[in-house]
Amino acid sequence: MEFLWDGWRPHYAVLGRVDGIRGFHDIKRYPEARLVPGLVLFRWDAPLFFANAELFHQRVLEAVAQSPTPVRRIIVTAEPVTSIDVTSADMLAELERALRESGIEMRFAEMKDPVKDKLKRFELLERFGAASFHPTVGAAVDAYLGRAHGGLDTLKSKKTGPLARPAPRPEYSVAITSFRNECTLSSSQIRLPRAGNHERWSCTALLYVRPVCG
Repeated sequence: MEFLWDGWRPHYAVLGRVDGIRGFHDIKRYPEARLVPGLVLFRWDAPLFFANAELFHQRVLEAVAQSPTPVRRIIVTAEPVTSIDVTSADMLAELERALRESGIEMRFAEMKDPVKDKLKRFELLERFGAASFHPTVGAAVDAYLGRAHGGLDTLKSKKTGPLARPAPRPEYSVAITSFRNECTLSSSQIRLPRAGNHERWSCTALLYVRPVCG
């Protein structure tokens, strides 16, 4: 009976990135998880079929509505979805249309090939397009960041606000004076961003000076 209930009312989660743990994780279990601004990572832990299709539709819209930032894209992390039926296929088509009309893209990550085969049979694979499917969740997030932020991996912490990486390049200035056959490094300054509570930055500067005086 519990198995049937899990299929009808399965677990779902919105995912974020947790410091010190690889991958993306349920933000309810990890309240400190960081979210990507404008992006919702939504995981559905069951096959999609007639009995839970409407619930999936509702939960996705709820996740979009509860996002702390305006949503540009939702990625369904579909690795646990082992099958879909015609009812859920119709639901996905309607959901994609509703999201698109609201200016939100729907993408998928880690969808199994047999499930893609069913989408093709239901004439949804071509409708969604090849760009809507990513091999991993990380690749899907990178694709979003590359488009939305020019490759800047920007994450949002519910406690600390925006965090940006990679680190900005350190600014440096070097003054070199020369006299006869010697070159002397007279001063160098390297300014690094201060380390916050959640980020540590490190930098190694190598300065090579070769006499060029005649």
